[in-house]
Amino acid sequence: MDAAGIRASVERAMHSYLGAIKALDVDRAVNHYLDDPAMHVWNDGVRFDYAAWVAAARANLAPLRSIEGSWGEMTVVPLPPDAAVASASFEETVTDNSGVVTEIRGAVTWVWVRVDGEWRIIHGHAVHLPADPA
Repeated sequence: MDAAGIRASVERAMHSYLGAIKALDVDRAVNHYLDDPAMHVWNDGVRFDYAAWVAAARANLAPLRSIEGSWGEMTVVPLPPDAAVASASFEETVTDNSGVVTEIRGAVTWVWVRVDGEWRIIHGHAVHLPADPA
């Protein structure tokens, strides 16, 4: 796959991941991560391996009624033939099951690898901040 094809495929994977999160579909969301001992994610300064990340995703999405949001500026840097680095800003409105609404902004950087024709995140870094920086 050439660089343009990698870029387009990873952008689709980023949007697929966001769609899974917005649908509160934990299984579909974690399917975007590579189940491998090398996989790890830094989330707000805490390191997670695959099993811990899956458990955290289940725990964090369970008490939610909805997540609305979108990617802001997104950059995908292809690393041919089977990898890419993607970074994006995001804004979310999270509503929990009791109706409490929280506005969040942040950024992610993920390393995607293509395994058996599917793009999976093998490394990531995410930061979540209050929507109002003041």
